[in-house]
Amino acid sequence: MGSDVRPYLSLLASKEEDRFTEYLGQLLQDPHILRAFVSKVCGVETQSPEMLIARTQITVPGGRPDLAIRDPGATYLLFEVKLGSWLHDDQLSPYADALLSWLDRDSERSAHLFLICPGQVLPQELEDGRTQIAGKLGGDLELSGIPWETIASFFRQIANTTTDARLGVHTSDFAELIEWRLEGAPRSFTAEETALLSDPLAAQAINAARRLVHDLRTAVEEMLSENAKMTVSYGQDFDGYRLVVGDREWWFGFWLDAWEKIGISPLFLQLSGWQGGPALEVPEHLPLPVVRRMPYGERLLAPLTLESGVEPPALLNHLARIICDYCEQVPESGKPTS
Repeated sequence: MGSDVRPYLSLLASKEEDRFTEYLGQLLQDPHILRAFVSKVCGVETQSPEMLIARTQITVPGGRPDLAIRDPGATYLLFEVKLGSWLHDDQLSPYADALLSWLDRDSERSAHLFLICPGQVLPQELEDGRTQIAGKLGGDLELSGIPWETIASFFRQIANTTTDARLGVHTSDFAELIEWRLEGAPRSFTAEETALLSDPLAAQAINAARRLVHDLRTAVEEMLSENAKMTVSYGQDFDGYRLVVGDREWWFGFWLDAWEKIGISPLFLQLSGWQGGPALEVPEHLPLPVVRRMPYGERLLAPLTLESGVEPPALLNHLARIICDYCEQVPESGKPTS
């Protein structure tokens, strides 16, 4: 990978979409990546692939496309990149005009306009974009969409196959950044989600689960010896307790983000001692832990499943027993406090 390829320069960009575009633009400075991107991701075959050039934040009359790729004199590709925002009124029109003007100069030329978006919103954004430039499409110009997920997969494949260690790091990092960002990408609500969110029973169940966590603290304290200590630990999407037993610590409580990604239950015991090493040997009577990917690495969680029809005292006793047995029978599942 050439010394002029420096993806970390993208961190200097002020807007989130600019940062991702600049990172992409830096990786496309590698000629082999650029050719593969144009061919495999964009689906465009060029007359002189060795002549391709990629640039970010160029200007055209009346507009500023995020990315441009050119095979001088033969092929011209313009890209609008969206990640957490939407197309604004007539945004693509200047790009279409620039491409059509370029095509008019030589009948042998080809031009392409692309919209890069999260896959879930791409169909709507493409519809809006085609409406903006309806009178300019057809013939030699079309508007195509590229999901960010496809770009992540493309760079993941490069990372897994390249023999260039530095290139592998950069492409793997970029794929991972996209994947993490897309977890929170904006999208429309599904019909199922709006039905759930309009049902007061859903809110009632969630509130009951959160209240159960605080009752669970008392039940755990009663089961464990006096060397156990608990402190409140909560944040934007979690609400629970840091549990210290001897020289090890765990966390248990209501974890909305983990529930969204894993399912099973809104309540979890985080096995803080597992850092991606060998699998824990868990007694058969305990729930099997599941892996949760986090921005700082993988974490192991034991779901505290809520069963219907079980009286509160019995349910509390059952869940508290799971927590205590993990602490006492699988102590390596806790993180050393020192």
